[in-house]
Amino acid sequence: MFLSCKSCHKDFKVFFLSSVRSRKFCSRQCYWESKKGTFSSWLQRGYIRPKTRVAKICVKCGQNFEVPKCRGQTANYCSKKCWSQRRPPQNRNCLYCQKIFIVRHCSGKKYCSRECSYKDLERFQHRQSRRSAICEFCQKEFTRPKSFFKVAKGRFCNHSCSAKWWSIFGLHGKDHPRWNGGGYPAVFYRDGWKPIKRMLLEKAQGRCQKCNQVSRKLDIHHLKPIRHCSSLKEANRLSNLKVVCRKCHLLLEKESRKKYPQLVFILSQWKPVDTSCK
Repeated sequence: MFLSCKSCHKDFKVFFLSSVRSRKFCSRQCYWESKKGTFSSWLQRGYIRPKTRVAKICVKCGQNFEVPKCRGQTANYCSKKCWSQRRPPQNRNCLYCQKIFIVRHCSGKKYCSRECSYKDLERFQHRQSRRSAICEFCQKEFTRPKSFFKVAKGRFCNHSCSAKWWSIFGLHGKDHPRWNGGGYPAVFYRDGWKPIKRMLLEKAQGRCQKCNQVSRKLDIHHLKPIRHCSSLKEANRLSNLKVVCRKCHLLLEKESRKKYPQLVFILSQWKPVDTSCK
């Protein structure tokens, strides 16, 4: 788009629509001449700083060009094209197909195309950071990164060998040092537990009995753990049950672990719970 200068009445070109309203003069000289004095008078008074530019010669193409005074010692090229061609291109051999291709001096390209880089499998194998070992289960040799052997799974070649080894030689059941009795019997969650749970939740009315706050998710906590009770009737007494929220339930479980030692279940004395117990 072309506009007319208000000072010299010449047409000048504008590239952006946002500058149509703001642009009124074709140059800075016309702007200062439109004021109350000429451009030279404003220079003499010191209102305008003269442009200080330095003439230079391009090292690559030999053309003359001007740069600001601050770049007079560092500027050696007239354009980016001459700067990119400051060093001659190099000939390199592709690591996969061994073809010769041309690259720039500063380029780190090692393959002539993407196809060669995808086909070359050795680029994924960091030989300096890999180590070979023998699997303890299948007795086969495998190679993995060095960081793989810093953890315990570095003894096996894959997850299946690790799982098979632990299923045969690992500690299970009573042989494990953290054996806790073997879990709860199925009778506890089958006979008479649902009516007691429903009755306690209705009495609580959605409120925790420890922190006295309303919660959507409530649990029933056994003050005396089930594994330390001789029967279900003793474990599910109403005096032994407490309706608490999830947060309070975790805190009470930690306290019960410190208070009661770990004992083995007395499964022979377990009986179906009596729903009428109070």
